[in-house]
Amino acid sequence: MMTIHAQIAADAATAKAQALHAGLIPCNEFDALQSLIESATAALYESLPASFEHHGQTYRLMVDIQRARLAIFESMTAEKSMLIALVTTDERGANLHGGRNGQVTN
Repeated sequence: MMTIHAQIAADAATAKAQALHAGLIPCNEFDALQSLIESATAALYESLPASFEHHGQTYRLMVDIQRARLAIFESMTAEKSMLIALVTTDERGANLHGGRNGQVTN
């Protein structure tokens, strides 16, 4: 049985090869990639501040990301991304985090 990381690498290679011929590939065809992209998206949202300071006053910040292009690298030292994913929200601005609407591109 493959480890999750081996499955991610295998799925990424397959998806990239398919994207060469067919353009964007829906991530939900690859459970391991979908899970990876959902974790990356969660990390993106968790890194956004809820507030910021400007000239001594603290302001509340809300961010609505309509579309994100995620380049995911296999390690902190990898020079080439193993996966490029486009993640979008639906019409209401929902489902970026945890949604099944990511697409793999090359």
